[in-house]
Amino acid sequence: MTTKEWLTWASIAAFAISALLWFASTLITVDADKIAKAYEEETGWGPAQIVEEDGSDFCATVRIQSKWSRWASLATAIALALQAVATACNSN
Repeated sequence: MTTKEWLTWASIAAFAISALLWFASTLITVDADKIAKAYEEETGWGPAQIVEEDGSDFCATVRIQSKWSRWASLATAIALALQAVATACNSN
C-alpha cells in the first residue's frame, strides 16, 4: 500500500468517525431530574431549568452535545488534513 493510499483510507476512517460523533451528539440528552437532584444536594435549592418534553434539561443537554460536536469537528479537521496531504502526494 502506497503512502497516498494509506492517507486516503485514513482520511475516510476519520470522516466516518466524525460522522458517527456528530450523529451521537444529536442523540445525547441529560435528564432534568438528575440535574435538579445534584443541584439541590449542593445548594439546598432547586435549579432554574428549561425542561424539554422528553424530560431533558435543555442547557445541560446543549453543553454535552457541544462537547461531542467539538470532538466531531476535530475528527473532520484531521480527515481534511489527511486528504490534503494525500492530494499533494498525487501532484508529484
